[in-house]
Amino acid sequence: MNYLKIAWRNLFRNKRRSLITISSVFFGVFFAVTMRSAQIGSLGNMIDNVVKSYAGYIQIQDSAYWENKSINNSFEINSDLDSILNNSKSINYHSPRLESFALAATEKNSKGVMLVGIDLNKEEKIIQVSKWLKKGKYLSELRNEILIGSDIAKYLKLELGDTITLIGSGYHGVSAAGLFVISGIIKFPSPELNGRIAFANISDIQDFYSAPNRFTSIVLMVDDYSKVEKAYKKISEKLEKNYRIMSWIEMQPELVQFVDSKTSSSFVFIFLLFLIIGFGILGTVIMMVAERKRELGVMIALGMKKTKLCIILFIEIFLMGFIGVFSSSVLTYPVFWYFEKNPIPIGGEAGKTMMDMGFEPLYVFSTKSEVFTMPATIVFFMVIFISFYAIWYISKIKVIRALRT
Repeated sequence: MNYLKIAWRNLFRNKRRSLITISSVFFGVFFAVTMRSAQIGSLGNMIDNVVKSYAGYIQIQDSAYWENKSINNSFEINSDLDSILNNSKSINYHSPRLESFALAATEKNSKGVMLVGIDLNKEEKIIQVSKWLKKGKYLSELRNEILIGSDIAKYLKLELGDTITLIGSGYHGVSAAGLFVISGIIKFPSPELNGRIAFANISDIQDFYSAPNRFTSIVLMVDDYSKVEKAYKKISEKLEKNYRIMSWIEMQPELVQFVDSKTSSSFVFIFLLFLIIGFGILGTVIMMVAERKRELGVMIALGMKKTKLCIILFIEIFLMGFIGVFSSSVLTYPVFWYFEKNPIPIGGEAGKTMMDMGFEPLYVFSTKSEVFTMPATIVFFMVIFISFYAIWYISKIKVIRALRT
């Protein structure tokens, strides 16, 4: 405790010197947290854009459906599967779908579309179809209403209230044909979806394909992509063999490669940033020790052991590092929390490029615990490691030379 008291008092003996050292640690953590928060927030937003726009984080399908996306490989939801989904605490929402290809036609043009039957209330909690409405209104309980992508509407020259003819192959080869009224036109961030997808009430699609009570998939959602693996394992352990469970990692391999490449490149920048931070802190410690050369020499000349002096100096640097790391983490959290709730819009060519790639043009930050713990821990241990320079300096100090400084 005496060592701690002396080290604490030494911080205030030269406030300017202590403030410079603490500031170097503070800004080191601040810049590292900023880069980490931007990286995790932006990647998380990209994943959410793709996953929440259609596929979901996890899907349950018939065991043969992924290789052969035929409506004949659909399934019925039995009581066991329903119980697993309703009692699972690892997932937030789930919604059944029936989807298959159909030919959308008008008097002059036709286009192949992915026709997706959705549960109106459940699906709204998952991908929020109404959020992407460009014109019109969301689906209601009225029979044979449909939402179509903006590029489909443009190609077929359709407007709200127009009637579209759908032709396809139903369950076990039954002919499927019907007329649907356009209630809304949707525009997703992904151009691919805008040009091929259409939504309708799942009961209407089941009637259209002559597939009552049948589904091609059940979409599951969790709080965050980092919780997918845990939910995946828990549900897969309970599922029967005739079902197949797939995560977004399996369904979106291109997105996984994109995220991995971004993560790898960002680690290079983070490494360089920590290198710069380390040398900055080392410079302030070297300055601090050099300024106190005479002081240290006097204390040793008066009989203080070098080991005790090393301990006191180590505790001083430890305290300055702790204050810098702690204050930076506490003061930066509200800033990044604000920008997490209010993302920064990206304009110009950069924003247009992101929209063309299917991502919202937003600069998103994250306040996950790893954003703060990883940089703070690394910088703190860097400070501890650098403090050994002070110990080495004291062990090599020549008392006579120090007194003449």
